Amino acid sequence: SRMTTAADEKALKWLTIASGMAGDESHAPALQKIVEDGGEDISLRAEALRAYARAAKAAAIPLLERLLDDKTAGPDPLRPPLAVVSRSELHGLRNPEKRRELLGK
Repeated sequence: SRMTTAADEKALKWLTIASGMAGDESHAPALQKIVEDGGEDISLRAEALRAYARAAKAAAIPLLERLLDDKTAGPDPLRPPLAVVSRSELHGLRNPEKRRELLGK
């Protein structure tokens, strides 16, 4: 049914995000596609961006820099999600020792 297909697609996106968060580089292209899909839910796009940065590492920097000024509103209109995530992930990529320290690794 159509509803199952939509649910399956959503589940697949979240599985892709989880894999990216774990650092699986093979999911970077699919994550980038989710981030760049303006019709997608902004919260999902923000999580996909975080996962993309973790999966693509330095290769994610151009997209992260491009989204620093993104004004797409989210739940908090004063904190556009893509810009907030971009800033955070750029900091983590540029300061990996700080990220490891924060994560206890």
